[in-house]
Parts: sequence; structure tokens; C-alpha cells
Amino acid sequence: MKAEFFRSAIVKLPEEVASVMLRDPTVLAILGLPQGEFVQLWGERFERTAMFDALRSLVRGETINLSSFDGATTTDEARLDEDGSAVLRSGTEGLRFQHVRLFSDIGAERASVIDEIAATGELSADREMAWRAAAEHAPFDDELFIALQGEADATPEAVYREMAQGISNGTAIFDDLVPIESQHYASLLGVWPLPDTLGAYKAAWVDMAQGLDQARLCRLLRLSGPFAAMQSGLVATASDSLDPPERLEIMQFLASRADPFSVGAAFEVASRNIDNAAMRELANDLIGRICNHQHPMYETAGPALEAALAITISLTARNRTFDGWPLYAKRLALILHASHLLRMLRAAGVDPANLAEEIGKRFGSQARLAGLCDTREAPVFQFHYFGAGLVQAMLIDRVTEAISRLQAASRPEEWIGERDKAVSGAVEAGRGLFLVAAGALDEFEDGWTGLTELEPKFADENLERLRNENGSSVLLNELVKIAVAFEVSPDKRSDVGAAILAALTRFAEPADHLMAAEFGLQIAARWRDGDMADQIIGLLLAAVQKEELPDSGASARYTMLAAATAADRAEWLDRVGQMARNFALSHQPGNGLQNLRRAINLLCDFDSGLAPKLASAKSCAMLAYDRFDG
Repeated sequence: MKAEFFRSAIVKLPEEVASVMLRDPTVLAILGLPQGEFVQLWGERFERTAMFDALRSLVRGETINLSSFDGATTTDEARLDEDGSAVLRSGTEGLRFQHVRLFSDIGAERASVIDEIAATGELSADREMAWRAAAEHAPFDDELFIALQGEADATPEAVYREMAQGISNGTAIFDDLVPIESQHYASLLGVWPLPDTLGAYKAAWVDMAQGLDQARLCRLLRLSGPFAAMQSGLVATASDSLDPPERLEIMQFLASRADPFSVGAAFEVASRNIDNAAMRELANDLIGRICNHQHPMYETAGPALEAALAITISLTARNRTFDGWPLYAKRLALILHASHLLRMLRAAGVDPANLAEEIGKRFGSQARLAGLCDTREAPVFQFHYFGAGLVQAMLIDRVTEAISRLQAASRPEEWIGERDKAVSGAVEAGRGLFLVAAGALDEFEDGWTGLTELEPKFADENLERLRNENGSSVLLNELVKIAVAFEVSPDKRSDVGAAILAALTRFAEPADHLMAAEFGLQIAARWRDGDMADQIIGLLLAAVQKEELPDSGASARYTMLAAATAADRAEWLDRVGQMARNFALSHQPGNGLQNLRRAINLLCDFDSGLAPKLASAKSCAMLAYDRFDG
């Protein structure tokens, strides 16, 4: 009777209360449940101590007899493989346990395990020293073994090995593809605590890299290929400390990666070593890849990289993984992980088109909204534009930068020709704006002065078209120039802003009007022009009062863009709350209002400061929807 009462009561309790009760020996005894630490093997409960005792006996050459707690499952085979791993088999299923020689009574065998782990470079020098001391002292007990295994399993390489296995065997779900622990991303960046600026981070990273031995430096560079998303050629600079054979090996490793930025890093390394015939030959191949927009790394990997970024941005934002981080570090960490995720997805043969479609449906709008939370701090770049065109433009910049570091007489003419041909091809194909647009990290670079300013002649032409043209395609083309790629001189912004507001009233198609309004809000955010943003929002509010917007998720994006005109965080929070409330009061009940409610919930997840500011908008949206339901 008592056991039945406890069972019925526990399932009704909050999870955090029930979990505490189920750790109480008295409660476990009443329920008739086993006490102690258990592990799951072959889907059954095994005592953890018994499992470790069995592994210890196996290392010592003794016969083992390991059974599940209920005795229903036993080991049919136990052996040590040549690599030192223990293999336990029950029926047709086998389990592998690494590093079990740490249980050995022979010190040299324990030391060999530390040698094996250290050879990967995945342990820092001080941690290697500590674990060597422990291995020299005595055989590991259970807790020490778990601690070392946990430390090894927490490295980015171990995380990615497990992730790759899940992708390959089809067991991985979307949540498995993005670690939410900030420590994972801190390990990828390699410098902690994070400096306040990108310039200081680069200097600290190079100092750290130059202090590593060859094994650890190679390990660092294998993880850091996507650093080519930013300027300065950090991977190439750090590779100078390697011996030539190791440097060539690193370059070949990076060149074989599926992500475009690692290919860019490989070229940066090769360009510093063109006197080496093998390096020069590979550099020639790499620049051909980078400058060919039809290369598979753009055609197929481009959409997959966008998808990998979308899921990474969405899941880390929902879990506030980067709370307190400088924005440059957050963006760099996102690109690093997305690039590694792309590599694993491509290695597993995942279809990039299907991947992009599926992730786009599930995470695309969330990622877009999460990215807009950063617009206040850095209003120029948006991940929304991070497609194959912009990626190639960023890599062409890396090529130009690498060539410029060479002595003028040493600059290969064929490289310059390939680069110039790629630039011409981008312009002819309508991707020319990306060549002058900001890259993902340009806003944080030392010496960044903003987008390229339109020359007076072209600025006058742009203003004239905005004032007088009626064709949607022409107007959108002029707007996107300013929104994405070019700046307008401060003395002309008032006239251009007025022309944009007037142009918004001349769009015949609602979808074109919404797109133009979004471009206008992006421009207003960059100019910190709250009045311009408020007037655009006024036009949009009038539109939503009449009928539902063609893009039912647009009002949340407009809210965040309009709020981003405020550089001060407190003012930004207030503007987000006010804009969201205005849309909640203006929306016609329907999909648009439902999506605004969902977006408000997401924004509260993304930033704790937004929850109290959005409470009024959330209430208005709920009341309006309830009235409609009634």
C-alpha cells in the first residue's frame, strides 16, 4: 500500500522534486528499487561498480562475469583489442570502452594511455602533466577514470566524433547537432577570458598558438580553418611555427574540408610558402576553387552552410549560450561550429538541398529573429545575407589580402588573373554588391570605417531614381544597394530617407512593399534614425490594420529592426516593447497575430531583458486573439 501511494504521488510531483526523492535511500527501499549508481548497457541496468570491476579484471587478465541488476543479461565475450580498448559483447551487440589500461597495475601501461591521449593534442600542457602524475602514482579508481574520460569527451574533437557517428548512423536529431554549452565554443576559440575587441582577441590567439608544441598547434589549426571568415590570416601566421612537413600536412588537411572557409585558410597558408613546389601547386588548385562560383563548395555546400548556421544560431539563442560574450566572439563561434557541422553532414552524404529545406522550415525564421537581436550592437551585417555569393566575396577578399602580403615581384600573375576574373564574373552575374558588402566580422576589425560611400555622381543617381521611379524592380535595386553594400554621405541622408519614405507608397504589390520596408528599416537602423524608422512603421501599421501581411512573420522582424535605431540598450528594450505592442494592437486576428505571439515568446527566450518589456505586447496579442475566438 505504501509503495503504491509513493508511486502515484511521485509521478504527480514537479520533476525537480521527484528527482530529489528518488535519490533518497528510504524512498527507494519503499518503492522496491535498487540503490546505488547504475549504468545502461544493452538497454539494461548494471551496477556501475560491477562494470568497472569487470573492466579492471579484464585488464589484469582475469575471467569476468558481469550481469545486469536483474540477472537477465550477461556478457558472452570480453576481450582487449590491440588498441587497448575493452570490448564486451552480449548476444550480437558489442560495447567498446577506451583507455581501460588506466586500471593496470603496470605503470608503463597507464602512461601509454596518457601518451595516446596527449598525441592528439586534445589535452592542454598543464592537464597532461596532472594526468601523467596521477597515472604514475597508482592505478585509476572509478572516479578518477570517469573524470579523465569526461575531460577527454568534452573536447570539441570528441564532441564532433560523437556527432558525426550519430549523423552517419541516422540516430542524431536536430538538437544533437548543436552543443548548447558555452565551454564547447570557448574551446573552439582557444582564448579565455575573451578580450573585449576582435583585434585584442587576434593578438591573444596568435600569442597562445605560438606557445604550443607541434602536436597541440596542429590540433589547433585543424579546428581553426573557418578563421578565414575574418581578416589577417591567423591560421597562416600560426602555421609559420610548424616544421615544413607538418605545415604541408595542415594545408592539405584544410584543403580537403567541405567548408569554404577552411579552403580559404589552406590558400592563406600556401600563399606564404610559394617557394615550396608542393605548396605552390596546391595553392594554384585552391585559388581555382575559390574563384569558381560553380564549384561544388559553393553550389552544394553554400545552402548547407546556410542551414548549419540557421540551426546553430537558433538553438544557441534559445539557450542563451553566448550570454555575456562580445558579439565578435559570438559570430566567430557560430561560423566555426556551423562550418564543422557542414563538414560532418557532407561526409555523411546528407543531401544539401533537403537539409536546407528541412532546417529552413524549422529554424529559418527563428534564426533570422535571433540575428536581429544583435542589430542594435552591429547594424551593418546580417546573417540573412550569408549565402554563397557573400561567402565567395569574403574568400576573394582573403585571396586579395594574401596576394598583397607578397613582394610585388613575387605575386603570381595567374593568381591575380583568377581573382580579377572572379570579380568580373560576380559583377556580370548580379552578385557584385557582395564584393563591397560587409563580411560577418568586418564591423569588429580594427580600422573599420563603414561601408564604401557612394561617389557623388552615383549617389545623385540613386536619389533621383528613389524620387521618381515607379517600377518595383528599379526601386528595390536602389534600396538594396544602400541596405547591403554602400553608404550615403551624412549630408545626403535626410534627402535619401525622405525619398525612401515616398517610394514606399508607390509599390503596387504588397510583397514588394514589405521587402522595400524591410530594406528601409535596415538603413534606418544603420543610420540610427529613429524618426525614419517610426515613419516606416507607421506605414506598416496602417497596412496591417487593413489586411493580413503576405509574410505573416514580418511584424516581429520589423519590430527588431525599428528598435535597433537605438544604440543604448535600455532605449532599445523600450523600443522593442513599444513596437511589438503597436503591432499587437494593429494586427488583424489570424496567422500574423499568432506568429507575433510566437515571436514574442522566442524573443523572451533569446534575451532575459526583453521579457518584462514584451509583457504588454504579449497580453494585447492574447486578448485580441481571444476576442476573435469568442
